[in-house]
Amino acid sequence: MAKKWVKTTALWLLILGGLVWGTVGLFEWNFLQALLVRMSWLLRAVYVAVGAIAVYAAWNAVKGRA
Repeated sequence: MAKKWVKTTALWLLILGGLVWGTVGLFEWNFLQALLVRMSWLLRAVYVAVGAIAVYAAWNAVKGRA
């Protein structure tokens, strides 16, 4: 059960990260930063979480479990 929760959370964070980078690349606009303008600590926490999940996903891809 816990592993399913981790995989689901990882998927949503990777989607969020992809959307953020997509809007930055296409429109030079970071919607997450605009949304969390007054909560820089939360924005930083989201960025760290997305980065950690990307490492987790890469690790699982290398191990053949993605």
